[in-house]
Amino acid sequence: MKTSKLAVIISTLVLGGLTATSAQAVPVASAQSIVAFENFKIFKADGVTQIDAATDFTALTVNSSQSTNAFIGAATDSDASADSTGATLVTQSTVGAITPASLATDFANNAVAPVDPHVVDLPIIGGNFSGTFSSEQGSPIANFFAAAPSASLYNASYASLDATTGTAGTTSDSKLTAEVTFTPTASGVLVFSFDVGVFVQSYLTAGADQKANAGFTVTFKLNPALGGAGLLDSTSNPFINPVTKNYLFNDGATDDAPGEGALINSAFNAVVLGDKTLTTTNQTFQTLALAAGTKYSLFAEITTSADVQLKTVPEPQSLALLGIGLLGFAASSRKVRGQSMMA
Repeated sequence: MKTSKLAVIISTLVLGGLTATSAQAVPVASAQSIVAFENFKIFKADGVTQIDAATDFTALTVNSSQSTNAFIGAATDSDASADSTGATLVTQSTVGAITPASLATDFANNAVAPVDPHVVDLPIIGGNFSGTFSSEQGSPIANFFAAAPSASLYNASYASLDATTGTAGTTSDSKLTAEVTFTPTASGVLVFSFDVGVFVQSYLTAGADQKANAGFTVTFKLNPALGGAGLLDSTSNPFINPVTKNYLFNDGATDDAPGEGALINSAFNAVVLGDKTLTTTNQTFQTLALAAGTKYSLFAEITTSADVQLKTVPEPQSLALLGIGLLGFAASSRKVRGQSMMA
């Protein structure tokens, strides 16, 4: 008789535990951030005549750099490169097996030459990885060494966790710094023109713990090299701060716990083409009048980031089923104790 009662207790516990385990969903956290920055050129005031390295500067120093970082928990990968001759720059960092296959192809191709990054469908099921790459080619001014007379940059960050708890994240950073002194014929107002498309998106399974986050920035600053107020004309573009006179185009998309189970998008997301690349839209802004013989400092930066954090937790119905198992255990225990006392 005691053996029979013990079997009831054990079966009740096992049934409750197994039912809770089978009903527990595997949460997913995914994020991506992409910036396509193309056809960047700097013109004179007419917006047609491009600034020329051979004729329009009495002094010109330029440095471009790309850096990337990726991590999952304590595992990390990072890379950086720098160049001042206008040659193509490519860098990337990954941790884990890149998923899906189309994204893995992007990374493989980017190792050879700059790649226009592709948007992937979130959530990414079956992926535990972080990966980011950054590419640059060409120059915004004509006759700058052997560079093409327009600059294009691509930055992309992706991160996803599925069935693995913990953290994963990526960042990319493209920087251009220059010090320039113009000839008298090149002084005056300059016009900056480029085509830009962004796509920022995050996803966290409904009710899941932790977060999925993605973001981007595009920044320009122009100041006298010896110090002074910014020299971008705040009336020429809505993203130029009227106080600092700096250009800042940025946004993010975050899904915090409890997850919404829906795609969270940036308000600036571009249209995605059939091949999963982005459409781009032209933006321009101009400077205030610049003087010949004065040295100026130009700073430009593009960043992307994607990071996810995940903690597996039982769903509410799983907890309820586990509670039923525990109640069954308690009831069986009381019954056994009662029969023992009667005996």
